[in-house]
Amino acid sequence: MKAPNIFKFATKELSQDAFLCWLFSFADKKYKKSEYEHLHQLATKFIQRLIDNDKLKIESIKVRKQIHKIDIWVEVNDDTLLIIEDKTDSKAGKNQLEKYYEVATKECPNRKISAIYFKTGNESTHTFTKSNTTGHWEAFKLEDIVEVLSPFQKKISHAFFTDYLEICLEKYNRLNDFEKWIKKTELNAEINDVVEAFYVHLEKDNVFYNWQSNDMRGVKYYYANNYKYSADGDTIYTELNRFDFKLILDLDLMGDATGKKYKKFKDDLANRQVRFAYDELFKLFQSKAPKLNLVKPKKYSCHNFLKFAVIPAEEWMVFNSDNTFNYQSSKENIESINKLVAKVIEENKQEIRTITAQAKEYK
Repeated sequence: MKAPNIFKFATKELSQDAFLCWLFSFADKKYKKSEYEHLHQLATKFIQRLIDNDKLKIESIKVRKQIHKIDIWVEVNDDTLLIIEDKTDSKAGKNQLEKYYEVATKECPNRKISAIYFKTGNESTHTFTKSNTTGHWEAFKLEDIVEVLSPFQKKISHAFFTDYLEICLEKYNRLNDFEKWIKKTELNAEINDVVEAFYVHLEKDNVFYNWQSNDMRGVKYYYANNYKYSADGDTIYTELNRFDFKLILDLDLMGDATGKKYKKFKDDLANRQVRFAYDELFKLFQSKAPKLNLVKPKKYSCHNFLKFAVIPAEEWMVFNSDNTFNYQSSKENIESINKLVAKVIEENKQEIRTITAQAKEYK
């Protein structure tokens, strides 16, 4: 009988921190000729890979966690420091990575520093690049983790290792075989990592390279948008929101409004004729691009980013006869929609500009 997997329950980053610190500790040369020989080999190869030096001989190692708020701090020999910012599903905060790197250089000025952004969840390259402002950090993704751990699958039987590898392989398989996990009859199911896998593949194919998620009251909202079209200064863009394809107008009124400024902005926006753009842009696209089969959003929301039309999932997602998702055909539909939206905007710039100008006026 197979025992329960501890990492089905220990899903937080602190649990992953603990596992990595436990594993790295086996790189100590005292474990080389012990019953933990294979764990020693794995730990050594893992650290060599993270430091990008497969010739490194580890004579001494000191593994600590939560040093100066840095998740994992590994001092190797007398000249090397490995720091790891460990993430599962969350992402790095503003300036977080650079602050940690500065701390490490200040504390260990005479050591070569390797900084690793260790991520088992999915994240767009665009998101990581924005947080890695000076390029000191290297991303170590799920596929890298699986590549390092998998050769030891039959050699190491310790439950900590086998459980962790099993979880990583499950995520990895869903990432690569995501099509069979997206079912026509289950589009509303909570399949966050499958949605992420879909977005990852769109990014690789340069269809939507900017995708992110927001956590609102325990529910993750995924969106992808980088196709922006300008009608002489007025911007309309397409956005995937989970599996809904949306058309959005950027009124360009929000600026950097946050906190009290945001409330003032919302009050000001409510006094403008935003609803006019909501109605008129929908009519425009409905008449000029009937093939899109647009529907009005279920709820009108007065916001700077005005969602005025939706192309439901059933209009662009293609499924095979066995109910599994056809990624290639669906991707081609997305590309066709983006081209059609661009064409409508290019051919109707004056009308869009007039609609947008009236929407910005006060009632």
